[in-house]
Amino acid sequence: MKGAAKKLGIGQTAIRSKIKTLEEILEQNLFEKKIEPSPSQSKRVTH
Repeated sequence: MKGAAKKLGIGQTAIRSKIKTLEEILEQNLFEKKIEPSPSQSKRVTH
């Protein structure tokens, strides 16, 4: 039980940071879509 609790604690912080980065990526994508509607062009810019 102690090991599982430790894993859960680590998982929660990791999930929180992942959610934060995912939200940032989603916001960036939405912002980019407003400026540049075509996804192929924005891909060329990022890569």
